[in-house]
Parts: sequence; structure tokens; C-alpha cells
Amino acid sequence: PATNQVPIETLGSVAGAVGMIGFVPQVARTVRRGTAGDLSEWMLAIFVVKTALWMIYGVLKRAWR
Repeated sequence: PATNQVPIETLGSVAGAVGMIGFVPQVARTVRRGTAGDLSEWMLAIFVVKTALWMIYGVLKRAWR
């Protein structure tokens, strides 16, 4: 049904935006410290959320077909 398409497409857009924003904490930390020797916990948490959203989006779109 067409009514389900809007929430599914919104989920895909949010997943993409979260994925792009997720690297900002790591870049800021790397610039501040002058090293990339450790990873930002926020970046890792955002990466997990982004991946989960993309997986849900793929399932809702039945992308495996």
C-alpha cells in the first residue's frame, strides 16, 4: 500500500543522514587531539544505529528480492 511508502522512505532518509552525521564526532576528536589512535564512542554508537536503520529499511522494502 502507498500509505506505508512514506514511513519507509523517511526511515531510509534518516538512516542516510545519521550515517553521514556519525563521522562528525570522530573527525572533531581527531582534529582536537591530533591523532586518530582511538575512536569516539559516539561515532561507534551512531554507526550501530545507522546500520540498524538501514537493515530495518531493507527488510521493509524487501530488498533481498
